[in-house]
Amino acid sequence: MELSEALEKRLEEKGVTKYAIAKQLAEAEGKGKAPTAFTTRVGKIIADPKGRVFSNLEEVIKLLGGEIYIRWTDTKDQSIHW
Repeated sequence: MELSEALEKRLEEKGVTKYAIAKQLAEAEGKGKAPTAFTTRVGKIIADPKGRVFSNLEEVIKLLGGEIYIRWTDTKDQSIHW
């Protein structure tokens, strides 16, 4: 499963929209920005989670003999590996 598919599936499982995630980001950053200021970022992350910065990180981790996992803490099927 591709990472973008895994993220879309997780949103669906949680019954959460991209806007809801953007709203949480706006609250977490605490800079008084509206959630709409974060919706594009969230959309891009979901659509292409392996963007340039992540690709570089992934490459270094693999070169160091490592792997990347996502572990959801509130489900039985807790991890995704790529």
